[in-house]
Amino acid sequence: MGKQPPKADQNGKMKVRIIEFELEGSDISLQESLKSIAAALSRPAVVAAPRQQQRLDTTRSIAEVIMNNPGDQLEDLADVDAIEQEEEPAVSAPPVPRKPRKPPKMATPSLVDIRFDDERPSFAEFVEQKDPKSDMQKYLCAAFWLKTYKGVNEVSIDHMYTAYKVMGWALPTTPVQPMRELAATRDKRFSKGAEKGHYAINHVGEGFVTTKMGNGQ
Repeated sequence: MGKQPPKADQNGKMKVRIIEFELEGSDISLQESLKSIAAALSRPAVVAAPRQQQRLDTTRSIAEVIMNNPGDQLEDLADVDAIEQEEEPAVSAPPVPRKPRKPPKMATPSLVDIRFDDERPSFAEFVEQKDPKSDMQKYLCAAFWLKTYKGVNEVSIDHMYTAYKVMGWALPTTPVQPMRELAATRDKRFSKGAEKGHYAINHVGEGFVTTKMGNGQ
């Protein structure tokens, strides 16, 4: 008994396209037209790909540009960053103001154990004769009187402080300054003493007191 042919699947799907053409012409022209139609039907369908947009819209964001062309755009952005960094002016920190230097604190002078009224002339009488006009002249008078009548060859701030107290004078703000000026090269009426902070009236200072001050003028 022979095999039966397999039954066709009645549930399968089929697609049939029927195209009707109406042509008119000679036999030769009709044959050419049929060949052209057959060739056109036998060619596969070609879907035209959309043309890629070549120009970027100026309003697109930087993120879209980087996603489409990462290499070139990153280089461009790097150039832009470099230009912006060059254009930014360097901001320097403001200078720190220096604190004013405080003057060294001077030790408070003290009274010396020397009487200024037990000699003739007393220091007050000597000052009245010489009539000093400035602190430097007062220092010269005190040093001259102490050396001549008390045997004190070198004087310090304490000696000047005591002399000023006796006369009721106000001590200079910087008591050592008149002594430094008298010992300076431009003056030389005082000389620096052997002990630190001490000065001695020299022959130049003695001559000034004798001949240039008071009755000696």
